[in-house]
Amino acid sequence: MKGLTLWQPWASLVGRGKHLETRSWAIVAVANLADYNSVENINMDLNDRLLGDYSYDRWAWKLSDIVLLDEPLPFKGCQGLWNVPEDIENQVEIIWRSIRAAENYFFTNLFSRENGSFM
Repeated sequence: MKGLTLWQPWASLVGRGKHLETRSWAIVAVANLADYNSVENINMDLNDRLLGDYSYDRWAWKLSDIVLLDEPLPFKGCQGLWNVPEDIENQVEIIWRSIRAAENYFFTNLFSRENGSFM
């Protein structure tokens, strides 16, 4: 798992209206990122426009499946992309599984697939 350190207040805005992260350098591989493109070629909503640096020669990384943690996991980040330590990765995996289990329960037990409405 790779980590990407964000400065405040941008870190807290991810998942609360911010779905694009901009960087001055392009990525050469995609690892659990939905998409990336130069800022000149990306469609964005007003929130993303207000919350990012879309100046010339920057790259937008589209974030998906954003999970906001109830309690932040303490860790000092690094510059650029970095390898997440195994103990932090294990904590994230446990949180991710519990969220997916709750989503599956919701859609299996509370949502009627036949008519697309709540039971």
